[in-house]
Amino acid sequence: MKPDPSACGSLKDIAYGTCLMDLRTILIIVGSVGGFLILTITVCCCYCCYKCKRNDNNEWQQKWESLRLSRLAANEDRKRERQLKMDEMRRKYGLAPSSNQYQKFS
Repeated sequence: MKPDPSACGSLKDIAYGTCLMDLRTILIIVGSVGGFLILTITVCCCYCCYKCKRNDNNEWQQKWESLRLSRLAANEDRKRERQLKMDEMRRKYGLAPSSNQYQKFS
């Protein structure tokens, strides 16, 4: 059984179903709870995005690190091949390095 609207009096006393709480109190409570929920959802979304970006960055860092290591290994191979070619050319023209660099001068 609903109360008579004229029994509640002014706008401050208008209630939702009963005259126990006025409309302003209900609006303040609903607004506060809604704001808290929106804030909580926003914080959760930001946290999830941050976590995903951090994991994505870790994957990229691992990828770049493995790529860097493979490039270093390839660079060492090329360096070794160049050194072998230079040693062959030195032997061919009699410029092979001896074990003691200063032996020629003594």
